[in-house]
Amino acid sequence: MKGRTDNDIKNYFYSTLRRQLRKILRDINGDQNAEPEEITFKYLQKVLRDNNIPYDKVDNENIRKLLIHSEKNAGSISAVQKPETVSENTSQPSVNYSLYFFVEEMIEGNL
Repeated sequence: MKGRTDNDIKNYFYSTLRRQLRKILRDINGDQNAEPEEITFKYLQKVLRDNNIPYDKVDNENIRKLLIHSEKNAGSISAVQKPETVSENTSQPSVNYSLYFFVEEMIEGNL
């Protein structure tokens, strides 16, 4: 992606994830100062699952799409990182490979 470093992409994703987690925790706890225990996609999935919150209650459209994408493809996504290489022997890219390019498309507004 022109003009964006790998770190820019990672920071964008985690900032978006942090905002979504804060909102969900505020809704659950009724506490305007609620802070997530951790800022991971896996933690978001756990909070949603433990509180029986359906994906359609997630405000951020891109995070909602990512939840659906991860459920269909790998179950849990834990980190955004640019893949070094993709093995030619595999028919499917790794989860992190898929997530990296998903986040790129999210930033570009193509999703």
